[in-house]
Amino acid sequence: MCASRLAFKLLQRNELLIVLLSVLLVMGDVSDAFTKPWKPDTSDHFQASSSSTFQAYPEKHFALHYADGTELRSFDCNDQVTIGRLTGKAPFACIYHCNSPDFNGVDGILGFGRPHPGSNYPTPLFWALSGDSNGGMPRKYSFLSTPHEAELQLGGYNPDSVQGPMTFVDTLNPNDFTVRVQSLRLGHSKDAAVELLQFAHPAPKALPAIMDSGTSCLVMPSSNLGGILADSPYSLFKTHAGKGKSFYLTIEGHEFEIPFEDWYLEATKEACVEPSPGGVSGLLIGDVFFRKYLVQFDMTRSDKSVLGIAEQRPGYTPAKTIQSVPGGSQLQHLPVLGRRSLLRSTQVDDLPVFNRHGTQYFVNVSVGTPGQHFTVIFDTGSSVFGLFVRNSDLPVDIRKRLPMDLLQIKSTGDFMHWGWQAMGEMAWKHVLAVLLVVNASALFVAYTLYYRKPKSPLSSRITDSKNRGAEPNSSSRIPQDVV
Repeated sequence: MCASRLAFKLLQRNELLIVLLSVLLVMGDVSDAFTKPWKPDTSDHFQASSSSTFQAYPEKHFALHYADGTELRSFDCNDQVTIGRLTGKAPFACIYHCNSPDFNGVDGILGFGRPHPGSNYPTPLFWALSGDSNGGMPRKYSFLSTPHEAELQLGGYNPDSVQGPMTFVDTLNPNDFTVRVQSLRLGHSKDAAVELLQFAHPAPKALPAIMDSGTSCLVMPSSNLGGILADSPYSLFKTHAGKGKSFYLTIEGHEFEIPFEDWYLEATKEACVEPSPGGVSGLLIGDVFFRKYLVQFDMTRSDKSVLGIAEQRPGYTPAKTIQSVPGGSQLQHLPVLGRRSLLRSTQVDDLPVFNRHGTQYFVNVSVGTPGQHFTVIFDTGSSVFGLFVRNSDLPVDIRKRLPMDLLQIKSTGDFMHWGWQAMGEMAWKHVLAVLLVVNASALFVAYTLYYRKPKSPLSSRITDSKNRGAEPNSSSRIPQDVV
């Protein structure tokens, strides 16, 4: 595997220096990363020729890579898109190649992150359909999960779904949902809990952490990060893990408990705690957190995002159908306009999210005119909305504009598979150019694209999101046994 290690510059925030350590950028031949094939026929595909409002820009093509070797190759498209009660023309990625069996039975992916300045990726869907210039819904949403259901709340959060006050924390930069974690402890009680983040020096006293619904577990460093820590947090976890113990996670000075029942999978007798991939210097706060707390992702400010965290109300039942909730908290403080009119609105849309085994989430979207319905992965850790397409379903004029001269093509059924060899030189030139201008903020963008949710070959996404077969383990990481 070819790799480049980069060092983050020191970031200063409230007189606290955070060392964002080296991030491993994986760029190499990923065509043999999986022993099992991707099976296109298990997914539904967008039929571009059937939509009267479809537009495509095949000259604008790009590839997304993930740490497990997943590669999605795409080009820019645009059409009418509906999610919940939000609707409008929006860009998305037409995915013409996938090498990962983890996408079997999945129609695409829906990233709910912010747009990345200077990137060539399509504007994120929620961003494109919200905001003052796009119908009035404020650019914030909330997410929560239960062992069997989950819910996406568009436009804010529903006060009836939480108990107690909401805690607000700023993100480290405006382009992702990264926060500072000062402490991670494990024990039967707060007083008896053992510190897992044992910093070896006075500064820094925090590590970066990403709030990511696409990561199943709580993910922590498996090394001392080059001496920043006195010991490996994951090694300490394995030493002190025990039944009934809670995690106590301190984010920006606020402590949140993750109870044993939320990080331990009773059905399989395994812990949903994992070591970080090599080169990743922080933590991933995955689905185990959303089972206890509602998290609001507020992107209304241009200089930063603000996360709101509140404990779920006991007994709250996530929506099973699309609902509107009057009087959504804090919406009255924003210049909110009606989604389809110029009337002022104080509503939050409750959108059902399919939750399988508490580890993977799906939402339904409609694309095209007339609308075609798809079930896609919901992911706060990325920004791209993409659907699978077949070559044969593309209009003839678009097929003629596909980048044949740049990419080698292998035909498998109706799908076009572009060979990596022809992409390699171009991809490396792109990486080298990025390395010359990237800064600490952009490095976390790269992290989101390349290192989000590494998946074990023993774990795969749910392939029966629309009742199409068996239900394999959908966890993006292999849970561990608890002593």
